[in-house]
Amino acid sequence: MPPIRSDMPLSAAQAIPWAQECGFELLPLDLPHQLTLEQLPLHHRDPFDRLLVAQSISESLLLVCADPAFHAFGGPLQDARQLRRVPGWIPHPDAEDLPPAGQRFPDPLGE
Repeated sequence: MPPIRSDMPLSAAQAIPWAQECGFELLPLDLPHQLTLEQLPLHHRDPFDRLLVAQSISESLLLVCADPAFHAFGGPLQDARQLRRVPGWIPHPDAEDLPPAGQRFPDPLGE
């Protein structure tokens, strides 16, 4: 297994099955995302981060991140540092398909 970044608690190989188990869907990179990407100003030079911004803008999705550089793009953004720190992410209370009240998504680290 490839080494895990010190700031990433999971590898992609671990994160993908966890996300699917929790009911998240993978968002493919489609032509509208690429067209939006092409129009983005160079506020941020990380290509993967720019793809995330383009997808969130194209799909009108809330982007959750802790990188202040994302604010410059002006898309829908939630600062990840302001979310409650609990094992497993708890989505917004108005989201559909939530776990039953009082339950959380499975802890990706098994803690």
